[in-house]
Amino acid sequence: MGWGTEPAIAIDSDVKIADPPRTSRNPRKAKASKASELLLEAITFVNVATNDAQEFQKYGRFAAGWLVAFDGSIAAGFPIEEDLAICPHLARLKDAVAGAGATLALTAHENGRLGVNGAKARFTVPCLPGSSLFPVMPDPQVAVLNDALKIGFAAVVALAKEDADTIHEQSVLLRANTIVGCNGQLAMEYYHGIDLPPNLAIPHKAAKAIAKMQRPLTGFGWDEGRSVTFYFDNGAWIKTQVMGGEWPDIDKVLDSPAYTTPCPEDLYEALNTIVSFSDDGAVHFHDDKLKTTYGNTEAGAVQGAAYDVPGLTKGHSFSAKLLKLAQPAAVEIDYTTHADRMILHNVAGNIRGVLMKRTS
Repeated sequence: MGWGTEPAIAIDSDVKIADPPRTSRNPRKAKASKASELLLEAITFVNVATNDAQEFQKYGRFAAGWLVAFDGSIAAGFPIEEDLAICPHLARLKDAVAGAGATLALTAHENGRLGVNGAKARFTVPCLPGSSLFPVMPDPQVAVLNDALKIGFAAVVALAKEDADTIHEQSVLLRANTIVGCNGQLAMEYYHGIDLPPNLAIPHKAAKAIAKMQRPLTGFGWDEGRSVTFYFDNGAWIKTQVMGGEWPDIDKVLDSPAYTTPCPEDLYEALNTIVSFSDDGAVHFHDDKLKTTYGNTEAGAVQGAAYDVPGLTKGHSFSAKLLKLAQPAAVEIDYTTHADRMILHNVAGNIRGVLMKRTS
């Protein structure tokens, strides 16, 4: 197939509404200062590299104008204005900074605690000794990135999950020009158009974090396939290990020959309308109709649903959930050339896919 270009209550003014009374039932949130907003952004950013599995993974490190967190597989760093050298509990720190309001003062105490003081509120945040956290640095930048890659991560990351059994289900495959997701039944490939090293299996957690970041992507770092780093416009970065092992030959699936035609106009309206009636998770193509499996309730009554979709031909069944996930690629489709799969092309949207049919 060919690929597309890179992606691109009204209120009467005479009526004055009084402020609500400041009571315990109607508290007024402390106003944040610019400094606290920046620190909160930093904490939120690096929080992608924390988890609750082990105690050290709940903490971050202030050092040399940076806040850094590392959970053992993914690390994140964000430049800050505070000149501190301490390792605070990040969730407690976030609550403290948010509660301090416009007047914010941070003080590192000798007893291994971090004081966070506002005009009315004072907090003591627990900290770990610096030796408890492994220092981590980003990989050297080797390429320029843009948000096409972020869009690509967002397009395919839903096909991966952390607790899967195989590498292609636990990660997304980042490579020169494209990024691929595959859960064994649905494969989708997004064309980002950036020249990158080949076959980098990016873990689900890191891919999801990058897709959600608001700051623009600007750079790519690489350590010979062991780790990669994604840089953002203010110098912030996310670093992740690259998963070991090899993906299956996904191109053999994605390059399946196809004779696509425009997707029937009402297909996804039909899917969204009848999906709640699909007790077995399937939808079936019939002549000019999309149907669920019809069955009986415990009381013996027949239940099911159908929706008119001109242009469909019968004899093809799909997972309703996966058909919905495939929608971004389903501008043109071919579900008749191959007995076991549907081919999906969206040239203008830079995405294509293959969805396997249900056999039961």
